Amino acid sequence: PNPAKSYVIIEGSDISKVEIFNITGRLMETVDVRTLNGNEIDLKNYAAGMYIFKVYKTDNSSVVRNVMIK
Repeated sequence: PNPAKSYVIIEGSDISKVEIFNITGRLMETVDVRTLNGNEIDLKNYAAGMYIFKVYKTDNSSVVRNVMIK
């Protein structure tokens, strides 16, 4: 869901990791998606605001998505 409250689900079978940046570009966390339970990234420890998720595929290509956390 976007905006997200407590978690975000990463969909795709070829996803390797997700980097989460705050709006100023500071890397907040790198998540190894292969170790997640149900592809859910826990957001409970993040303050409300806009974040940038850089999603890496197994072929090292990436996509960037903005996520609003309430």
